[in-house]
Amino acid sequence: METSTVTNPLREGLRLERAPEPNVMVIFGASGDLTHRKLLPALAA
Repeated sequence: METSTVTNPLREGLRLERAPEPNVMVIFGASGDLTHRKLLPALAA
């Protein structure tokens, strides 16, 4: 089985491999109706 690697042309010539830092989000009132109808779908998109 052959394995092929796909290279991203936008990363060509970059010296550093950059990765985002971990983040935490706290949602107060997460059991409310507004959170379920509006906030959670917006975060999932």
